[in-house]
Formats: sequence, structure tokens, C-alpha cells
Amino acid sequence: MKKKIICCLLPVILTGCNYNQNNQTDGDNSYATSTPYGRYNDTIYYTLANETSANNSNMPLGDTYENNAYTRYLKEFLNIQNIDILEATDSDYNNNIDLMISQNNLPDIFMISSQEQLNYLVEHDMIANLTDSYYNCTTSTIKDIYASYSNDIIGSVTIDNEIWALPGLNIDDGPNLFWLRQDWLDQLGLLPPENIYDIENIVTQFVNGDLDANGVNDTVGIVLSKNIAGENGASAQYLLDTYFSAFDSFPKQWLDSGSKLEYGSLTKETKTALDYISTLYSRNIIDQNFMLRSENNIKDLIIDGQCGSFFGPWWSPNDPLSEALTKDPSANWVPYLIKTSGDVTTYHTTSPINKYIVASKDFEHPEIIFKIASVIFDYTRFQTDKATEINNYFALNVDPTARPLSINIDFQDALVKTSANIVRGLNKEVKKENLSALEQSYLVTISNYLNGPFDPLGWSAYTSRIKAIKLFTTKTLAPTNTGYSGNYDPFAKTKNELDQYEQDTFIKIISGYESIDYFDKFVEEYMINGGQTVIDYVNSQKK
Repeated sequence: MKKKIICCLLPVILTGCNYNQNNQTDGDNSYATSTPYGRYNDTIYYTLANETSANNSNMPLGDTYENNAYTRYLKEFLNIQNIDILEATDSDYNNNIDLMISQNNLPDIFMISSQEQLNYLVEHDMIANLTDSYYNCTTSTIKDIYASYSNDIIGSVTIDNEIWALPGLNIDDGPNLFWLRQDWLDQLGLLPPENIYDIENIVTQFVNGDLDANGVNDTVGIVLSKNIAGENGASAQYLLDTYFSAFDSFPKQWLDSGSKLEYGSLTKETKTALDYISTLYSRNIIDQNFMLRSENNIKDLIIDGQCGSFFGPWWSPNDPLSEALTKDPSANWVPYLIKTSGDVTTYHTTSPINKYIVASKDFEHPEIIFKIASVIFDYTRFQTDKATEINNYFALNVDPTARPLSINIDFQDALVKTSANIVRGLNKEVKKENLSALEQSYLVTISNYLNGPFDPLGWSAYTSRIKAIKLFTTKTLAPTNTGYSGNYDPFAKTKNELDQYEQDTFIKIISGYESIDYFDKFVEEYMINGGQTVIDYVNSQKK
């Protein structure tokens, strides 16, 4: 068996990834290979490239990515077992996958993050055709979920009339929220923020005051990722999309003007927004070292009490705030919905697909991709008495990356509906047994939190699923839909280079290394060096 690669990019990927010698059985597996829930006679072992998360994805002590509630259940239910040849987070994972693809040395099952990669793998005959697997081994519920989106989800992974991937979905996350140390706000006697100008007043006083009482001037302003704004809308942390929205700017998004699509990073509104944001940096409202920080370094600032404010999705209590409260239970983090124009909060919706699960062409049982999805995202949600250990993971705040397939598959409005059902359960308006497994688990966790001693995990469940999501039920939300969410083939390399140029430019302008006049040069150079070609291509794909 090959050694697994963990959290680092190796110069050489180990050969012989496919672990198929134990897949042959004496019995007839035809039923298992043609139904969602059919169990294999002998154990099917499959090699897996696994995108993981920090802190062992919050799994209980002793659980691993090869041996946890999900993998144990799948072993019992389907008789399949993953063997991880790669366990890595974020960019480390993507870098290793790129190297595996370049060497045509693939695990049996792996996740990719772009349509460009899918097109490349199909074009070079490297992955399995999943058409029959989708139709035979996917439950009607999973198919209904895909059909519930306005975009053609399955059509997006169909090339030459054949299906090549299992899509992972972005459910509607709503806008980023502004997470704030309420205890610091109360200590200063300040009112809650309603708009970006309120934020600036609050953060200024946070930075200038010694609110952690350590006698050191070490409090940073709003922490900021080097990405600056989110290509996937509000599904990422430490970004300034809310500020851009206040200037009617949507960087990294395709905007439909009716006659054509415009790239939001190049607009005059984005120039205006960057000019204003640069003043935030000069006023110490934005972390002065943001351009040097990794995501983990940003988390450490929050956990260690050196930062009292950041923009993040509804799930931010799970990561990093649960860990922050474990270290300091007095840290009272509260979410606020920030108005971007008058009484309205504008935000950009996300592309419905964020990940793709594929199988190596040489893997004998590619259908297990859809079987795993059917079991995890359909069966265990409603057969609650059959999957107790899996469903208890929700109460333990275990990250979805603990699953062998670290994606999500759910209806587009599932977030708000789920939280509404949890509230109904808390109010005794619905019986616990009539809720889904996830809803039942959160109902128990939140009930225990509200009626018992303080618990960071209970606080995370309550704050994310009840307090944060409640902010999305307001009628003042004004989403702007994406004009294009497809691929950039055949200009993927060009687009990647342009993206890096864009990020570097935004950082330089915000940090004051370049004046705002540099933006005009950026737009000019962007167009000359392939941007116009990419824009023309995207518009040619507009339906």
C-alpha cells in the first residue's frame, strides 16, 4: 500500500495509485453496481484524494479520515472503504491534484475545483464516463435536488452527451455578515453597526483601545484575505465584498448589462471602491499586515483576541469562533447584517457548482461516487435511527470535510428552511421525529445549550443556525445574480494569470503601494494581455 501525502506538495507523486486488487469478488455484484443502496459482496477498496480541514475537521479523538462515522457507516452499508493517498487542505490539495493530473497518476476518486480541469480530464481520456452510474445509482431525491436549481446542474458536467462528474453544490449562503466582539462594543458604549461608516467608527475605537487589557497596542483592524473579494460570492471569509457592494461594485463577477456581460473587476465602480478602501488601510481600519498573512494566521488573530471584527459567512461560528470561545468564553461574538445602500443589503449570488467529484478511467467501480452521495445526502438524512453516529457529528460541529466526498448536495433554499424547522422544533410546533437527521441533531444541541451551561459547540450551533440565518429572512436583501458561471476554456491559463495580476493590483492599491491612478493602467494591461479575449469568449457563451 502506498504512503499517503499529507498537507504538503511533493515533487514526485507516488506511482500505482489504483488499489483494485481486492475489488474482485466470487459473487455477482450486478445488483450493487446498478442500484443506489445495493451492497457489494466483498469489500471495495478505493484510493481517495481527500481535501481535509484544520483540527482534524473537529472529529472526535481517535477518528481519522479513513476511519470515522461516515467511513464506518459506508463500510457497513455499502461495504466500501477509502484508502487516502492524499490528505491536504485548500491550496495544498489543489497543488497536489494539479501535479497528479500532469503526471496522469490519479487516485480512484478525487475532487477537482474547476470546469477547466473537468474538460481537460475528459479531453485526455483520464476519467470514467459516469452516465450509467448517475442514472442507475442516484436516488430520485438527489436528482430532484439537482433539478431544483435554475441552472442546468447535470448539463454542466455533461460533455458530448455523457456525464463525467458528480457536482458539489453551493446552496444560497446569503451575504457575508459582519462579526463583531459585542463585549468590546458594550465596553465602549457604542451602538451596533448598520452601515459601513458605523463599522469604521467601531473598528477605529477597537484598534485604539486596549480592550483586551494586556497593556499592549496589538489589536488589529478588520482582517482581510489576500483574495480581497470572493469569486464564489459570500461563501468565503475575511473578504470585503460588502464594501465593494456599497459602491455597486462586484469584483470577480460577471455582470449582465442586458446586451453583454461585463467583468466586475474592471468597472469604474470598482475603481471608486478601491480608492475608498485604500483610505481604510491608511486609517488603520484594515489590518496593516493583511498582504503577508495566511488564512491560518488570520484565524490565530481572532482566536487569540487580537482582532474584534471580520466579514464572514453564517457558518463562521463553527470556524474560527468556536475555537476562540473555547480559549476565551467571555468573547461575545455577534453577527450583523450591514446595509450597503439605504436600507438594502446588496450581494452577489454564488455559482451553483463549486466542486466536482470524478473517478479515474481505470477504476472498476466508479458508480460508488453516486452511491456514496445517495447514502450520505439522502438515506442518512431521513433514516435517523439507522445513522446515529453520523448524525451525532452535527452536534459535535464536525466539518463536512470528514466525509469521503467533501462536498454538499442540497436544495438551493435548504439553509433557511432547515433553520426554520429547527425553530419550529424549539417552539414545539413540530415533533422531533418529523425533522430530518440534521435538524434533529441541531435541535438537541441547541436545546441543551439554551437550557444548560455554556458550551462552545452549542453556542456555535445556536449562533450560526438561529441568530445568523435569521438575518437572512429580512426583506431588505437584494441579490445580484451571476451572469456567467461557466468555464474559460480554451483560455484557462490566461485567466489564471489575469486573476493573479488582478489580486496583485488590488493589494498594491489598497496598501498604498500604488495610487488609484494605477487602476487605469491595470485595466489597459488586463485587456491587452488576454482579458479582451476572455471577455469575448464569455460573451460568446452567453445564452
